[in-house]
Amino acid sequence: GESESYEVLESIARGSNADLYLVARRGALGVDSLMVLKRMQESHARDSSAVDAFLQEARISVRLRHPNIVTTFGCGEDRGVPYLTMEYLEGGSLRDIAKQCRKKGVRLTADLVAFIACEVLKGLHHAHTLRDYDGTSLAFVHRDLSPHNVFVTFEGWVKLIDFGISKTTL
Repeated sequence: GESESYEVLESIARGSNADLYLVARRGALGVDSLMVLKRMQESHARDSSAVDAFLQEARISVRLRHPNIVTTFGCGEDRGVPYLTMEYLEGGSLRDIAKQCRKKGVRLTADLVAFIACEVLKGLHHAHTLRDYDGTSLAFVHRDLSPHNVFVTFEGWVKLIDFGISKTTL
């Protein structure tokens, strides 16, 4: 049968060891969708400890299924370089929203700030109580909860978007 492929539409961000791209997933039978592809930079793909860390992120991310956490669909490899595929979100990071508010002289209401905080806590609770398949706690800790890792969609969903430097027993 026909397999899926990815067409890079644009670069979204460049990180310290991985890059994010908006891609069109060209699915079987002509069913296409937009998603984000997080690809390890080739210079880091030759470093076994960096690859191990990236794959650790993949193992954690695909297990985190919650409305307040970006969905990671899976992991793959392209010419020896690992990548993750994730849902595409439209909106902005909390850092970007705060920057725009300051620029326009607008303050977020206390109710809105409380709502965002509660949604973040729901996602963190899910991650921090994650258990292995045998029921053992994975002792997950996020370690990078910051405004640039909290994303607010245009529809009002609040999602944690980066678990790249998390710790777990997985």
